[in-house]
Amino acid sequence: MANAKEHAMIGAGVGALGWFLYCKVVDRPIKFGELVAAGGVGMVGRLLPDLLEPALHPNHRQFFHSLAASALLVKANHHLWQSRLVPAEARGAVHLLSLGYLSHLAADGQTPKGLPPV
Repeated sequence: MANAKEHAMIGAGVGALGWFLYCKVVDRPIKFGELVAAGGVGMVGRLLPDLLEPALHPNHRQFFHSLAASALLVKANHHLWQSRLVPAEARGAVHLLSLGYLSHLAADGQTPKGLPPV
């Protein structure tokens, strides 16, 4: 199981990679400062599950570490992507935050305990 430092580093990488790929897809120039900021957003997202459900005991994984939470987060991001009421920058930040969150759950899902369904 990844510790908090490993979770943060993976989240930063996922956020930066997500922003890099987004820029490539929309043919936007990649700016170093934006790449660093995206990594920071991914890192915060990566830490959220353990902030919501701290790893104080081996059975700390409940709803916020579940497959149901993953599915809801993906569905919410899909709706957000389609919304033009929310500025593009805010949608992008939420998507990067969500990528970090989901990468945390993906890493935890690889452990013997896995993720609970709900």
